[in-house]
Amino acid sequence: MSHDTRPVDGGARLGYDDRVRPLAPWLRTGLAVLLAAGCASVNVADAPPGEPSIDTQLAQAAGFRASNHRDAALAALDRVLKRVGQQGGPQALPPATRAALDREIRGADETVRAAVNVPLSAGQPLAAEAALARLAPLLVEAPLAPARQASADAIKQTGQQVCARLQGTVTAETPYWGLGVSRYCAHFGAAFAPPPRPAALGSFEVTGTLAGLDTAETALLRDNINDWLRASLWFDPEGQAVGRGTVAGKYAASFKRQTVTLHAQYKQRIPVYSTSIVPARRASSNLGVAIVDQTFAYDVEEVRGDYSFGASVKLDVGAAAPVTLEIRRGQGVKGYTHDVTFEPANITPVHDEVPSGEQWFHTQVASMWGKAVWALNRKFIAAHCKRESYAPDDAVRCAAAGQQPPAVMAALAQAIGEDAGPLVPILQPPPPPPKPEAPPARRAHAAPARKASSGAVDDEDPVIE
Repeated sequence: MSHDTRPVDGGARLGYDDRVRPLAPWLRTGLAVLLAAGCASVNVADAPPGEPSIDTQLAQAAGFRASNHRDAALAALDRVLKRVGQQGGPQALPPATRAALDREIRGADETVRAAVNVPLSAGQPLAAEAALARLAPLLVEAPLAPARQASADAIKQTGQQVCARLQGTVTAETPYWGLGVSRYCAHFGAAFAPPPRPAALGSFEVTGTLAGLDTAETALLRDNINDWLRASLWFDPEGQAVGRGTVAGKYAASFKRQTVTLHAQYKQRIPVYSTSIVPARRASSNLGVAIVDQTFAYDVEEVRGDYSFGASVKLDVGAAAPVTLEIRRGQGVKGYTHDVTFEPANITPVHDEVPSGEQWFHTQVASMWGKAVWALNRKFIAAHCKRESYAPDDAVRCAAAGQQPPAVMAALAQAIGEDAGPLVPILQPPPPPPKPEAPPARRAHAAPARKASSGAVDDEDPVIE
């Protein structure tokens, strides 16, 4: 075999099959990139400057778990999983680090299952649900999703089992308890139709009138009272009974016009002179300007409206005694009319108008919605949530109103077999509809271009009790 004897590397001679050629520049660059990537893959578990490594954090999580500080172990694992996700995922970890991570994920699964299995074994799905909710912020990473979902499924299954048991305690004579069981079942994905509630108020009829109101205004007042009742706790959209009420009282509006004199203060600049007498002539000189307070008097027409509204509403809403609602409102409004102009005192023409009797009444009735509903709800709570003991049917009716007196909670806890605190929001109905917009006022004449600039006097807040 022939050999190439050309000198290589300063004169050394190698055979053809053994010679070494220098690497091309592009090949050297590519190899450097590959080596760098390989080093990054191997060192993904290493920590950024100033932070512990992933191996160190996993060891901390294992230590917390071994010492039964399981919440701390979950928190440590949550930090590790977030960091691993930012650095390429578990597949980028070295084998030993990935094995340690898998052990902690299995430990987290055991922690979550243990937290919910204790209350589930006692037939307490609401307590188990609360335990899972407490841990939920530490279970957001994908590797922990199976543990979270398995626990949620177990809670749902136990909740449906309790639902089936509670259905057997519902009778036609306990319609509100049936409503509570229905909402409990729905919370755990089961359906149960409660019995009808024939005594619940599903509509209202209000009669009567106020002295001083015409037919249209009387109808407006009665319609508003009906709206207040439908927005209150007394109303049940599934109710079959009619709540009946009467309204009586008096409305009065009076107006007075008179000419009065108003006074406006202003500043006037007056020059100041000094006078000296000399032989054969008199001389004067201007020493400056003096600012003097002055008063400008002018006549205007004062218009005053005085309004008073007193009503008593008596309602038969199925309570032991009729529910009464007392409404009182009084206000005095005045304004001025004149065409005077006096610039030094900033006086310009004014043409105030006070509300007509009809305008004021419409505005006041529309503004009473919030206070009236609040007063009616207080009367509902006084009628249903001030007892010493409760059966489940009455307890649900009170809890659905958002009330949690000890006797109510004790009755519900005994009925469902666990603490009733988490049950209260489940029993509450959807939020009430928003406050209706005020109906447009029916006016005898066009709306005033401007309200009385002087504002209301002798004003009192509306009283609804």
